Amino acid sequence: MSHPEPEPLGAQASLRRFHGEQAAHAHAYAQVLFGLHGALELQAGNRSWRVDASCGLVIPPGLAHGLAAMAAGDAGAAVLVVDTAWPHRKLDRLRAFALPSGWSAAQLQRCLPAGLCNANGHGALPPSVQPLPAVAVPWLQAADVAPRALPRRRLDAAAVKAAVQGRWHQDWPTARLAEQVALSVPQFNVRWRALTGATPQAWLRQQRLDEAVRLLQLGRWLDAVAPVVGYASGSALATALRRERGLRVRALR
Repeated sequence: MSHPEPEPLGAQASLRRFHGEQAAHAHAYAQVLFGLHGALELQAGNRSWRVDASCGLVIPPGLAHGLAAMAAGDAGAAVLVVDTAWPHRKLDRLRAFALPSGWSAAQLQRCLPAGLCNANGHGALPPSVQPLPAVAVPWLQAADVAPRALPRRRLDAAAVKAAVQGRWHQDWPTARLAEQVALSVPQFNVRWRALTGATPQAWLRQQRLDEAVRLLQLGRWLDAVAPVVGYASGSALATALRRERGLRVRALR
């Protein structure tokens, strides 16, 4: 006669944003990390691990781990962290697991109460302090049976930006961006969105506008800046700045 699995009692969930690096530390309880936006690179068990919108990680009790957020901009890496004392054998070993396609980060964020948000990634409480919200219980149970994540080559966002830097006027279709890191277009699309929260072309557009703003603030004329950053005319660039940033050229200069 089979016995039911123990309920994951004595757990808490928090939605945290990580910025920069954190030194190695350990907890007396297990942690299950679900990536929502951006990515975390972790060092644990003498190897590197990654958490993003396509995969999660189980960190067993007592295992020292350091981490670094690998997200572009100020948003940091958003991660659902479940601290749990659930007595289950699969939470007693370090392992990565693949997030099924049905696990939508947006769906999870809609379900979780706003009070779970922790802005700086710190301040986790021992799992006995508050119960795991009922909506998160199925996620923890699903992580228990999720397939093991396959190791993946790191996506070097810095290499992509370095390739584009100074060449804003050139055509940069997604296929050319993907070539910089030796990924297929579908792979690059999925992983770039997980890393930056934007499609490759939306990211490229914002990078071009960043460069345009910088040049205009240096006193360059609009019609001279437009071709440098890949716009056909000064009026097209001015329209993009108003639409995307709410900026007018006269104010910038």
